[in-house]
Amino acid sequence: MPENIDAKRYIDKKERYSHTLRERFDKREIPSFQELFFHSQSAPLNHEQKKGKDIIQFSFFITTREGDIMLIERSDKSHVITRGLSLLVSWSPAVSVFPSGNSWPSDQEDLFFIFHKEITSELLKKPELKYTGFARNDMDSERTYYFHIFEAHYPCSSFEFKKMVSNMGRKHLFIKDKDIFVDILSLENLKNKYVITNDVDSALLDFIHRKRLKEVYMSGENCILLPGSFLKN
Repeated sequence: MPENIDAKRYIDKKERYSHTLRERFDKREIPSFQELFFHSQSAPLNHEQKKGKDIIQFSFFITTREGDIMLIERSDKSHVITRGLSLLVSWSPAVSVFPSGNSWPSDQEDLFFIFHKEITSELLKKPELKYTGFARNDMDSERTYYFHIFEAHYPCSSFEFKKMVSNMGRKHLFIKDKDIFVDILSLENLKNKYVITNDVDSALLDFIHRKRLKEVYMSGENCILLPGSFLKN
């Protein structure tokens, strides 16, 4: 079986900024994109090479007019860390220049660029993007993942969304075509029908369930989500 290698944006845990970022996160401070990208770098990494690093991810959950949420199943063949059912599609922005010409995402077009590294269909171009929050998940003693999370909102109904996905074919929805669109459904139905075990997804579900209150959300001992109100401009 070929080794899974991903291009990742990361901060080496030996760097001073890794400790600074953790300390500021614990103080409920979210750094600006410009600051985070200034102190991070990009390279192709296999699973073993991710040890000793803080991995930066940009993640999106999709909603419709009714507020329903898209649920996907992450393929074992395409993912190493987070598998199974998830609300999030994620990409680590391992590029040196964005469409804006800056080395960090500085406008909506840059965020669309990141979003469409995972969602490919022309039918799903340019949703309304809303910043949700910043999560830290310590996978083990050697790997930490930081997630900038956004809501990608489509003004169509859930029925219309499912029809679009059906017409395009599930395999054409994601870059990682082994991932599967499961359904788009209300928060109540999602919680009643499915079991979400991934820590970041669990914290996000709690955040949505509590009407997105401005407080800190935790999942287990190792995952914390800070609402976007903590973001520094």
